Amino acid sequence: MKKIDPTTLAVLRDAFVSIAQDMSQLLIRTCGNYITSQLRDHHTGVYDPNGRVIASALTLPALAGAGRFQAQLVAKKFKGNIYPGDEFIMNCPYTAYGTHIPDWTFIRPIFYKGELVFFSFSKAHQLDSSGAYPGGYFPGAYDIHAEGLMIPAIKWSEKGRPIPHVQDLILNNIRYKDRQKLDIDAMFASLKLCEERCIRLLERYGRDTVRRSVDLMIEVMHRAVKAEIKKMPDGIYSGESAADDDGTHPDRPIWVRCKASIKKDDLFFDFTGSDPQTNYVSSPWANTHPRVAAAFFTTLDPSLAFYHNEGSYLAFRVFAPEGSVVNSKYPTTVGACPVNVGLQIFESVLKCLGQAVPEQVTSGWARQLAFDEFGVDRAGKRFFTAQFSSHGGSGAMWGHDGWPHLGMFSSLGALRKGNVETIESRYAWRILKYDMRRDSAGDGRWRGGLGVHIEWLNDTAKEHAFTTGNADGILTDIYAIKGGRIPERNQQYLLKKKSNEKVFLYTKRGPFFMEEGDVLVQMSQGGAGVGDPAERDPEKVRWDVMNEYVSIEKARNVYQVVIDPETFEIDCRETQKLRGGKVGCIA
Repeated sequence: MKKIDPTTLAVLRDAFVSIAQDMSQLLIRTCGNYITSQLRDHHTGVYDPNGRVIASALTLPALAGAGRFQAQLVAKKFKGNIYPGDEFIMNCPYTAYGTHIPDWTFIRPIFYKGELVFFSFSKAHQLDSSGAYPGGYFPGAYDIHAEGLMIPAIKWSEKGRPIPHVQDLILNNIRYKDRQKLDIDAMFASLKLCEERCIRLLERYGRDTVRRSVDLMIEVMHRAVKAEIKKMPDGIYSGESAADDDGTHPDRPIWVRCKASIKKDDLFFDFTGSDPQTNYVSSPWANTHPRVAAAFFTTLDPSLAFYHNEGSYLAFRVFAPEGSVVNSKYPTTVGACPVNVGLQIFESVLKCLGQAVPEQVTSGWARQLAFDEFGVDRAGKRFFTAQFSSHGGSGAMWGHDGWPHLGMFSSLGALRKGNVETIESRYAWRILKYDMRRDSAGDGRWRGGLGVHIEWLNDTAKEHAFTTGNADGILTDIYAIKGGRIPERNQQYLLKKKSNEKVFLYTKRGPFFMEEGDVLVQMSQGGAGVGDPAERDPEKVRWDVMNEYVSIEKARNVYQVVIDPETFEIDCRETQKLRGGKVGCIA
């Protein structure tokens, strides 16, 4: 048998990644759903006939890991009953490895010369999934059935023919079924694109070469991740993180606790000690494991980032106790889990690894400060969407400042912000203010990215409501690495025009029905810093002051750099005095 040469392996590896990326681009260009196309809350990928992940698009990293459970479920559940032209659909967190109900998964088998060779995979946050309120992001639901329609792994089409009674049953339970049907068609179009491209690879390189190359890709990645683990110092490291609350029990933080055990090339994450499952924020297994993976992968050699596959996921182990907030059981509600406690899972893992390899771990990113809304849009149609324009800054990393206004941690910047023109033309908002917040970042030798101050004016008398359903960080803090500082917390409130009230908004509350003229104000935190702020390069502090990232007062009091407010020149003598001559400028 001819050995797979390195060039062929590299070409095929990148070809599969390119296919997954092109599937994502098709969704961006064709989906009418603002969440899928503009905010990019979706994932696409290619899987082998056993459901092993081969390649994923660089979209939401946590959704990539969830897909392998669902592809493996289809391969097992429908073994002997999978045909060319079949299309599968699912979303249930408890029977179909869903994350939360709004994330629907679509899978299509790929056959070549009569043999099942791949699965194409597409997953996205849908406009609606039924439930008590549009969108699925609302606290206080009685059980998961109140959050929406739970779809097990079933066929949407068989042998290229639609299954009308299945499609009718699902769409009849959706509020915006005509628009959502178009998005579903776009999802399946991305799967067909994958099929066409994979068949081209098979025809060009041959089935045997492609199959053996896939096996080798997985093996190589497994060895690479194991080698990265082996570089980490042996030990047991602990980390914990809390969400503000669960939306039902105010002021009771929800804790995620993790221990990471490293011995040679073995890495084991144990979430024993995490809080019991609770309403709304509890995470099912298929949401927890991928977030552990996504957090862990950020600490590895960046050259691996494009190519994580089944081998990567098999290189570490996770234990999450059943019935806990990190492995909930039916019928516990899970609506907010991708963010809360998804973020807390992410943070607790990195707080562990930050003790082992602090120079490879980013400080905490700003907690989520988004909202979900529903009502009547500019075209007079009922709608649901989410808005992420209030996202805060990313955390710093050893040697690098954080990025401003990047988004929540577990998305790693993949969730986009809608542009103001699109928001104002489609929805009943006028953006009154949209500024970076000076002094909002956590300080450090490398500082975090800035948060933003945004004000939303509701300019309609028609129905318009929002929830703070997946927001966090108003009552709890993020973390910092190696002496860095954490930023101030998120803030948000509603200015009521008629009553002239200022209504403070906690997270995971609502819906709040607005009146014309009401203003929603959000001030997001920045990311946390890394290292001692008094060791920051004075020239960088000067740049921060000149560009209104940092105030002159903070430059002096925190960074110990004295700057003239008129000329922006550094007073080197005074700076040296404040810093004790340790780290300063050259006079």
